Amino acid sequence: MGPPRWLRRPASLSARLTLLFSAATAFLLLASAGALYWSLQRRLSEQDRRALLAKLTAIASILEKQPGQIQPLREEVQWEAGSRSFTQYYSRVLNDSGGVILETQGMEERLKGAPFPAPARGNGAADAAVPWRTHAERAYLLGSARVREDGRDGAVRQVQVAVDVSDNNDLLEDYRKTMALSLTAGLAVAALLGFLSARRGLRPLGTMAQKARQITAERLHERMGEEPWPAELAELASAFDDMLLRLEDSFSRLSAFSADLAHDLRTPLTNCMGEVEVALSKPREPEEYRHILDSSLEELTRLAKMIESLLFLARTDHAQTPLNKASLDARGELEAMADFYDGVAQEQGVALACSGAGTLDADPMLLRQALGNLLSNALRHTPPGGRVALEAREEGANATVVSVRDTGPGIPPEDLPRIFDRFYRSPRSRSLNPQGLGLGLAIVKSIMDLHRGRLEIQNAPEGGVTARLTFPRTRSRPEPPGQS
Repeated sequence: MGPPRWLRRPASLSARLTLLFSAATAFLLLASAGALYWSLQRRLSEQDRRALLAKLTAIASILEKQPGQIQPLREEVQWEAGSRSFTQYYSRVLNDSGGVILETQGMEERLKGAPFPAPARGNGAADAAVPWRTHAERAYLLGSARVREDGRDGAVRQVQVAVDVSDNNDLLEDYRKTMALSLTAGLAVAALLGFLSARRGLRPLGTMAQKARQITAERLHERMGEEPWPAELAELASAFDDMLLRLEDSFSRLSAFSADLAHDLRTPLTNCMGEVEVALSKPREPEEYRHILDSSLEELTRLAKMIESLLFLARTDHAQTPLNKASLDARGELEAMADFYDGVAQEQGVALACSGAGTLDADPMLLRQALGNLLSNALRHTPPGGRVALEAREEGANATVVSVRDTGPGIPPEDLPRIFDRFYRSPRSRSLNPQGLGLGLAIVKSIMDLHRGRLEIQNAPEGGVTARLTFPRTRSRPEPPGQS
């Protein structure tokens, strides 16, 4: 059993932005609070160590400078230690054998069993300070020092000092609790502000989605760029408008294609139905029936050719036509096509010429179909006495170009953008070839798309039309003998 459906759904952008904003805020708050807490703890700890060292130094100074004077020592150990309001000291002076000479009142009861560190001299006493907590949850900082009275020959005394740091620990505890509450409240406020900011910032996306839902096939002329979108969405709106422009163009082409297809399918069917109806209207001679059947067969053949061409285009649109590529001699393929169309060319008084050389990688059948469509168009539009030239040449090391150039009147500039549209035929083309389908150049372009090549058709400056087929070379060419 998988996770619940609400867990499988992708999180909204608002939720993601809120989570990221909250995580970033939490990190900053935690880092800031941690740095402040560490700084406060360090200062309080340093303050406690200095207080301990100051007390040890004061008692040691009395022992060294005023040996045998009990009154100054008693003032420092018993009276001074308990008179402070904020820092509580407990001091003790021991002799060589560990006996107590003097100590702060109540020290034995409060610090019973305290683990004072080994005595040290000078600043080392503060460095060797030991924290300790009693059963009553009072916290102390313990230190000790060894002092010799009045020079080298004086008696050795041991000083023990305990500083009550419970108030500082309580201060740190209160700070931690306050910091935890502040962090919780800060995160809650940050999450709320992040959510509101994300909702407000993403409002243009909702507007864009609502505007996109209103665009239908009848309203493809509308554009997203009409709104003043934020900079982050302006590029998306521009890309969406480009898509709408392509869709509008595709819909227009599809509508024109559907109308042309219906017209071109209806014409042969109407002709066949009319001829059959006429044939069936009364008894006729066998020769008349044969004539009617021949005419119907011609229309049905044209219809079958149209359907076959449309099926080929449909297969190439979905890349379902298999390619059987082979390494072909371009000059040989051009000469073969010229021989095949030589009779038609002579009948029309048009000269055919082949030139160039090269090797190309292509499907032989599809190459001949593409060249055949281009040659048919060239011969149809070249007047008697004209010339159609076929040329092959290698373009660098990665492509081979095959071109078909005629000396006809050329293509009107207004027709050039639509010559690859299916079923599109210019008025001049319709007059020259009423039985044409308007699919020849569309099929050639589909064949070149299958080969990942390029088809270019241009009016030549000296007159006529030049069709260029660029085939990319997919196989490495063998090196000439003697080279490595």
